[in-house]
Amino acid sequence: MKNNKGGRMSRKKYSYLAQNTLLLTLSSFGSKFLAFFLVPLYTNVLTTSDYGIADIVTTSVTLLIYVFTLNIGNAVLRFCLDDNYKPDKVFSFALKVIFVGGGILAFFTIICWKFHILKWSNYCYFFLILLFFCEAIESMLYQFLRGIDEVRIMAIASLISTFAKLISNILLLVVFKCGIIGYLVSMAVGPGVAIIFSVVCARKSIKTTENNLKREKELHREMITYSIPTAISQLGWWINNSIDRYFVLFMKGAALNGIYAVSYKVPSIMAMLCNIFCQAWGISAIKEFDPEDSDGFYGKTYELFSGFLSFACAGLILINIPISKVLFAKDFFEGWKYSSLLVLGMAFSGQASFFSGIFGAVKKNKVVATSTLASAAVNVVFNAALIPQFGAMGAAIATALSFYVVWIIRLIFARKHVHFKVNLIRAHIVYVLLLVQIIFEHMVSHMYLGQIIVIALIIALYKTEFQQIVYRGKTIVGNKFGKNERREK
Repeated sequence: MKNNKGGRMSRKKYSYLAQNTLLLTLSSFGSKFLAFFLVPLYTNVLTTSDYGIADIVTTSVTLLIYVFTLNIGNAVLRFCLDDNYKPDKVFSFALKVIFVGGGILAFFTIICWKFHILKWSNYCYFFLILLFFCEAIESMLYQFLRGIDEVRIMAIASLISTFAKLISNILLLVVFKCGIIGYLVSMAVGPGVAIIFSVVCARKSIKTTENNLKREKELHREMITYSIPTAISQLGWWINNSIDRYFVLFMKGAALNGIYAVSYKVPSIMAMLCNIFCQAWGISAIKEFDPEDSDGFYGKTYELFSGFLSFACAGLILINIPISKVLFAKDFFEGWKYSSLLVLGMAFSGQASFFSGIFGAVKKNKVVATSTLASAAVNVVFNAALIPQFGAMGAAIATALSFYVVWIIRLIFARKHVHFKVNLIRAHIVYVLLLVQIIFEHMVSHMYLGQIIVIALIIALYKTEFQQIVYRGKTIVGNKFGKNERREK
């Protein structure tokens, strides 16, 4: 009986994780794939320089959110899951932090504009502030909805945001031909619509309850204490993901940065897959925390995730050039050369993010911060060293190396908090195979047969994990279908 009960509990863990993963897939699928499939529109309508400038503005917004909000959205999720605190209080404090931070940012932005500190066009300053508020509030609301177990509302909000962004892109870029201005406006429309929808749906949870000043001060202190290390971590993460574009921009010009920015579109598929799962995993890691990993939930989940990422990485490298031919206009096609290394980097990034869920469960975010900063330092050094000689390829190498460093560091420290098993030898054999596949891709005729052999070897190495993925998928679907049948009867 005990074993059966344990088995049922274990299945519930995987089922809950799978359910949230599915919902988060729906929420992310639309927005990420829209960004992916709109690339042909962007590369045909915008010049390489315009796209390079727009990319720097949107990339800078992400950095500024981490700096001026202290990444408070991350704390929203963690403290909404904590029964000791009321979600409405968590939400209201986070909103205050965003508006205070946004006010400080607006002040500095006006100074930069007034004294021409940055060589930007006037519209860039305006959109910097607008996108800051839109994306910061949207992101915080999504974390809030996850924290109060309203992932369905989050998924719908994200799909609505995607639809609004699609319509605005078509109208502003194709119909009215607004160019770079139209592109930036579209980036604000989607989050704006999502914010309105989310607030309307979650208004009961947002409504403020009675005040307890002492309790609120304690909450504010704990949220800030929790969020600062994550903000530092996200700052380092931003450096790993984005600093290469600034190096390329200043060392090689806006045109090459536009091409390099486009090369991130194929890796963005890998990033999307990682983010979807890690968001769902973050909830499960907290709810099911067990430092001894007695039922192997942490270890098995990690190996399944690692195997899936390896296969996805190999698959994306295989179709990288055909996709690039479809997506990229002639002036941008060169971007395919850098995509595969960035895809590999995203695989390392995804596994590093997996361990963030563990550190979140034990509230050890300082490890997350220090590991990210260490890898960011590696990124900066290698960007500075490689880009002058190898151009954008040097930037791609630096990015992949930095994500490898953060993965290894977090793996070492994560196992100190949770005693789960991991097959590092197999993992490194697979990554060597993926590097061989990338070499094949850059050879004459792209050596597709050699690439397929590499994929077959990866499948063989992760055969057990792939069988488990199929089995658990069938089990979860079967259970859901069986329940529906029983209800109908």
